[in-house]
Amino acid sequence: MVGPGCALDANRFRVLSFDYLGGSAETTGPEPPAPFPNISTYDQAELLVRLLNHLGLKSLRALVGGSYGGMVALAFGERYPERVSRLIVIGAADRTHPMATAWRSVQRQILRFALECGRPKDGLKLARALAMSTYRSAEELEARFDGAPVRDGERFVFPVEQYLFARGGDFADRHKPEAIACLSESIDLHRVDASRIFVPTTIVAIREDQLVRSRTCGSGGAAARREAARDLIHLWP
Repeated sequence: MVGPGCALDANRFRVLSFDYLGGSAETTGPEPPAPFPNISTYDQAELLVRLLNHLGLKSLRALVGGSYGGMVALAFGERYPERVSRLIVIGAADRTHPMATAWRSVQRQILRFALECGRPKDGLKLARALAMSTYRSAEELEARFDGAPVRDGERFVFPVEQYLFARGGDFADRHKPEAIACLSESIDLHRVDASRIFVPTTIVAIREDQLVRSRTCGSGGAAARREAARDLIHLWP
């Protein structure tokens, strides 16, 4: 995706990335027991503007984001249209779907319960395993994991179960549950006014996406979208 000769060609463009507020990486995030505020995609957009100001950059040629990054791009385009020439939004809409919020709400409750029980890593592993099941289509899971279960002591372990918990374990080794809960909530708080986004925008939707339905990607502010010369691209896996 990013590099010499790739879609974001490093031979032609300077590529800037940044850590999200609340992510507990190279920027400020939750550090228990100190309280940490709720974060919106507008907050992330402001963080990016401050970074651009710090670097002395007047504007961006394009802002490219997938999933949460796409939400932040939309928030940025609404609030700071003079600072970006084009938005490329992949798998994101102007607001979250209640079905996606339902899944993430359960994941966050798993994290809270695990933190209360003193087992944060186990909770993050379980929550991520549940999340991974929403990132894949039924057709893909059937094609990849339709094999027979294997016995493990007194119980059976299914191929798809092995996959989900292996990915959950990898994720739990690299991230803090408090940070994931913070960013997960930020996703569900996301709500921008699409009718106020006039930056030329390319929206990429994936037909099999369970969290961001393709019909919701191009639904908000239809008249404004046409005026801003927006493109809606559907991808089929």
